[in-house]
Amino acid sequence: QLNGRAVPVEGDLFTVVFGEDGRLSGLGACNRFMGSYQTTETGGLTVGQNMASTRMFCPDLDREQAFGDVLSGATHYEVDGDMLMLLTDGELRAVLQAR
Repeated sequence: QLNGRAVPVEGDLFTVVFGEDGRLSGLGACNRFMGSYQTTETGGLTVGQNMASTRMFCPDLDREQAFGDVLSGATHYEVDGDMLMLLTDGELRAVLQAR
């Protein structure tokens, strides 16, 4: 789910990995991205402003941009089982499922 809308995903598209070292990486519609993040014990989340990505053109670029905007704008996170919820100032922006 992204910005309140169901997002059907095939294969490895729209994935993100949060490493224990404070680095994140993933794949949008066709571009890879990477950056840094920090969390707090109270569920705070800050994604670094140093996000980088490849710049290939793909047909689903609008959804990829929205995915990146949600990641970089997230201020909090919640985990429920295998679901990761990303929130911005208390508003649910994305629900991601672990694979």
